[in-house]
Amino acid sequence: MQELILIGCGALIITTAIMDWDWFFSSRTTRLTIMIFGRKIARIIYSIIGFGMIIVAIAVLLGG
Repeated sequence: MQELILIGCGALIITTAIMDWDWFFSSRTTRLTIMIFGRKIARIIYSIIGFGMIIVAIAVLLGG
């Protein structure tokens, strides 16, 4: 069950990065990332994090 939640969260993060949703990128932690790297790089970073979450969840589901 936790793996499915992790996949859902990863998909949400990827979607917010692709769609550039302000509600996600206006939170305190993402604003810090934007200040350091800029919004475009922050979107790439969060996309990578989302893909990583999905990969980990699938590996756990497959017994890895």
